[in-house]
Amino acid sequence: MKLLNLIKSKFIYRAPNKTKLLILDKPGSVLISKVLKKKTDTLEVRYEKINLYIVFKMILNFDKLSMQSYIFRYIEKVNPKLIISHIDNNNFFFKLKSLFPDINFIFIQNGLSLKSYTQKKIKNLGLNADHFFVYSKAYAQSYKRILRSKFYAIGSFKNNFKKKIYKNKKNCLVFISQFSIKKQNGKHHYKYRDFSFSHDDFFRSELFLIPILYDFCLKKNIKLIIAGRNMQKEKYIEEKKFYEKIILNNFNKKKLSNFIFKRIKSDFSSYDIIDSSKLVVFVDSALGYQSLSRGNISFACSIRSKFVKNKTLDFGWPLKMQKEGPFWLSYYNKKKINYKLNYLFGLSRSDWNKKYNKYKDDLLSHDENNKIFKTCVNKLLKSSRY
Repeated sequence: MKLLNLIKSKFIYRAPNKTKLLILDKPGSVLISKVLKKKTDTLEVRYEKINLYIVFKMILNFDKLSMQSYIFRYIEKVNPKLIISHIDNNNFFFKLKSLFPDINFIFIQNGLSLKSYTQKKIKNLGLNADHFFVYSKAYAQSYKRILRSKFYAIGSFKNNFKKKIYKNKKNCLVFISQFSIKKQNGKHHYKYRDFSFSHDDFFRSELFLIPILYDFCLKKNIKLIIAGRNMQKEKYIEEKKFYEKIILNNFNKKKLSNFIFKRIKSDFSSYDIIDSSKLVVFVDSALGYQSLSRGNISFACSIRSKFVKNKTLDFGWPLKMQKEGPFWLSYYNKKKINYKLNYLFGLSRSDWNKKYNKYKDDLLSHDENNKIFKTCVNKLLKSSRY
């Protein structure tokens, strides 16, 4: 356990109580509690809180003073019936099932990350879960090669919680940002889907795409709205500057009036932005796929693979989709992009539904209010051993 992290921690002195249901890791814990409408305990593993009773127990057992040992001793003490986590990319979490075979482990897919392991490494890792709630059947098939579990295709857990909105669309175009700050030393690599890319290469697609979108908006006399990714002030200011600079480098300053940057303000503010737009454009963000599942007319301009040479960034991955379809494009062609923008912007709701309904079950499932998840959890809790 790192001293610097411990200094920032809040210390708890009393022993944790036994509980039927334990949430592993803080991200997503509030959503899980809201969906289940139950009081839940959360094991915070990012040094937000440290239980000194557990640390003392670790010392008595001559454990290594690490977060993994802390997690093990904490679970041992509270002895839950169920452990739920919204984190799907921590290998140690998936190893816990072998250490606690009597506990039901439930995981919820949280992003588009998917480990690219060899079969030999997968066998040696020994990753397991009892129930895994994933974005789609395609993701279920991909995860099956990595770990043993029962899978449920429910779409995005967070997206399912927010009701779909089809009315009151504004005459504007929204682009979903994926921006992250580049480190000062210039060596920052952007990690995405378990691959590392140089910052400049990864965001080259935005440099090509934003001027096309802005020019389209100028001709239509509508606003280009950037749905920001960052909530922290320092980060969202840099994010806004990034997009402003792209536009100013391609257009004169007077025309910047057609540009609006909207900062993310809460867990659900991004949904409010995309749901109110006539057309949503994205490169390969998870929110973009959620926009599709919410019924919003959306265009996946998945051109990033051209610049980073990675097929997992093509539209629909892990599905093997055509390079072009009614509402997507997986290669860079300015003329094609403009054609699809005009076509989709003028599409009626009924025509859009006909186009999208052919693909919706494959791309991202949708389980309104996470009914499948709630049914599974409640069934397991009813069979509690105490």
